[in-house]
Amino acid sequence: MVIAAWALGIGSCWIGDFKEEEVKKLLTIPDDWKVVALTSFGYPAIPSGAKEKKPLTEIVSYNKF
Repeated sequence: MVIAAWALGIGSCWIGDFKEEEVKKLLTIPDDWKVVALTSFGYPAIPSGAKEKKPLTEIVSYNKF
């Protein structure tokens, strides 16, 4: 969903730290269900363009640091 949203110009944020009981109450999720993650979606205030990639030599090392 996150990748598909980005392709449509929609930003997102994966959320893994939240108060599960409050989320269940707010979204009327049954007690026997477990909420493991949330994802928010929205249009960025400032559209992000393509970012320049670092050269491979800056991010990869072989058999040493």
